[in-house]
Amino acid sequence: MKLIPLEEFDEYMPPGEAVEPKKIEFESIGGLEIDLSDSWTIDRLLPKDGLCIIYGSPSAGKTFAALAMTAHIASGREFAGCEVERGGIVYLSGESSKGFRRRLKAIKDEFGFDNRTPFLFRTVPPNLGKADGDAADLIAAIYDKTNAAGWRADIIVIDTVARAAAGIDENSSRDMGQFIANCDKISSELGALVIGIHHSGKVADAGMRGSSALLGAADCVIAISSDETGARTARIEKQKDGEDGLSFTFKLQKVTLGQDRKGRDVTTCLLSDVTDLTRAERKTRTGPSVPSSLRLWLSVFDEVLADAGRMARPFSDGPEVRCIDREILREAFYERRGDENQKAKNQAFNRALNAAMSAKIILAKETVEGAILWKP
Repeated sequence: MKLIPLEEFDEYMPPGEAVEPKKIEFESIGGLEIDLSDSWTIDRLLPKDGLCIIYGSPSAGKTFAALAMTAHIASGREFAGCEVERGGIVYLSGESSKGFRRRLKAIKDEFGFDNRTPFLFRTVPPNLGKADGDAADLIAAIYDKTNAAGWRADIIVIDTVARAAAGIDENSSRDMGQFIANCDKISSELGALVIGIHHSGKVADAGMRGSSALLGAADCVIAISSDETGARTARIEKQKDGEDGLSFTFKLQKVTLGQDRKGRDVTTCLLSDVTDLTRAERKTRTGPSVPSSLRLWLSVFDEVLADAGRMARPFSDGPEVRCIDREILREAFYERRGDENQKAKNQAFNRALNAAMSAKIILAKETVEGAILWKP
């Protein structure tokens, strides 16, 4: 038998030396006190700290909803019939810089924001998918900027989770766990609520994309969905310290920001017709079901119509309508379909277009410049 020298043992300690016990503290229940202060930034909707996930399919209106909620927080205005506690916002966007800036400009004009408004943004996503990523630097930068401005960050928005955790396997609980750990670090050190904007899975009504670790870690989960009419619903699927199942509905209203050098309107959307947060009874479906591919197609149609629509007269004796070019819509739809091959995306687009035309949800006309599409 081979003998191993004692000094090779990591835990070796010479005889006679006591082991220093780890200091683990406990509290006595007799001295227990609880915090009875309000725990909501938006009453019953957004808690003051922790991790909130807002998710939905592409073009469901996630960013529009997040911007609306944070704008109401920055201004202290009531939202969805709920009392709002005014607070500071830091919005980290990883999506199209041009499109996001347009949306933010509409918010700025709508609320009359200026340099005194407690709202900072950045259009470069942080790296929160690794232990040695940007979490520590981000915390320091947020603290320095907000402290210098004389306010504190109450809400940190990460739009989107995928952009801020690029390169990780979203289906891996270990990889997603690192993103969650970084969000927890940001929340605890800044005393803020971290809101992650995330995508839903490919299968309709299957919940958020990727590992269930994100759902388990979240203190609040809000699902955004839209139907074929353009109506959108935000529903609380999880509220750790509140009531699940509450929801509000909203629409996206097109607003014009100005004209480009060719005299064409530059547009984006704002939330409109926001209902009070309430527990709504589930409606029994009375009409035919709409395939998930068509719901996505119509949602993309609405966004493209708002951002790239133009006025045209399809028929010489008919009225002018706001329409979009089919190929512009096709490109936007392909982008929303993700990493599928070109053939699959093309087939899905054509099927959805034919279904929308058969249901007379969309009208179309071929022109010398290509097909144009519009809603009747």
